[in-house]
Amino acid sequence: MNEQENSKNSGFISRLRKISPLDRFSEEELQSIVDMSRVIQYDAGDIIIKEDEFDNRIYFLIAGEVKIEKDGQPVKILWETGAVLGEMGVIEGVARSATVSAQKKSVCLAIDAAFFDRINQQGGSAVLERIFTEVLADRLRSTTEELSRSQRELALAREDNKKLRFLAANLKKLNAAAIQLVVDIEPNLHQPL
Repeated sequence: MNEQENSKNSGFISRLRKISPLDRFSEEELQSIVDMSRVIQYDAGDIIIKEDEFDNRIYFLIAGEVKIEKDGQPVKILWETGAVLGEMGVIEGVARSATVSAQKKSVCLAIDAAFFDRINQQGGSAVLERIFTEVLADRLRSTTEELSRSQRELALAREDNKKLRFLAANLKKLNAAAIQLVVDIEPNLHQPL
């Protein structure tokens, strides 16, 4: 893991501007966020967030690919630039609910939530609330789409289940008819023609 201080870098700011929810911030707000953040590079296998530990940082995936695991079981792989990690622990003030590790070389922007407390008089909490609002709105939108997709798949599965039950009932009737046919024919099989 390689952690670096950020300096005023217009190229980096313009890159952040392409990331939702950071895309709605002014140049000055983004520069403030960058000034109080760290760019951290992770190698494959490095732990970014560890389940059940406390961490006051919110992470934005800038590049790479990370795996989320809960109780040692894989949950999701993220590779989208701007994916937000660790916001729920910061929002709720509780231990991390999952482990996040780099799948390959990855870069994250780590924002210490204490930064927002320090600039509270200058609208820091409003900035934090905007980040959380954007993240939660994106997650709600994604969850709604996933729920809709799951409902469509469930409806199709129910239709398939109906068809399978119909086929099973008909097969059962055919099987019973075949058994009866064998029973009816068998006595005649032993008689001479």
